[in-house]
Amino acid sequence: MATTDSKYSFYSHLIRKIEEGSITSDEFISFIKDNELEEPEDNTSDFYELCKLFSDISLNAPKESDSKNCNVRALFQFSDINAAKAAFKEYVSKHGLVDVEGILKAIEVMHGDAIEFDDQREHHRVVRPKEFDRFLGSFGEYFSFCRIPDDVWNSIKDEILKECLN
Repeated sequence: MATTDSKYSFYSHLIRKIEEGSITSDEFISFIKDNELEEPEDNTSDFYELCKLFSDISLNAPKESDSKNCNVRALFQFSDINAAKAAFKEYVSKHGLVDVEGILKAIEVMHGDAIEFDDQREHHRVVRPKEFDRFLGSFGEYFSFCRIPDDVWNSIKDEILKECLN
């Protein structure tokens, strides 16, 4: 049941992002409306599954926190990155889509929402400086592990564009 609820929530967020203009690819919007928004819990939900693979990149990465400078270092796995890249190419090819950059933008906006409600992996953490460990409240840095960091995302996106556009 959690997967169905997660998909429903995902597609509700997707509709909101399209309506607010965060996702602007006409080809992608038209494809999603024609193929995935009718009954997302009853279909294969390709886009949800694709975005899940991208969120796995961040969620599966082993994380090390440094309380001296409030940083978290993550070790992103090539296996997760390669699985997401392969699924992206298959998705684009299977559906005959050509706006690769528009679809990548949609994934960038949505991948953090493609997580099942009962997922047990660490989704976020607040890293506090050592001297503030005993205090509760707003001391420290918040890290969302549901989203791929910008520098890693840009690297993955560049690799996909290079592979898809050549």
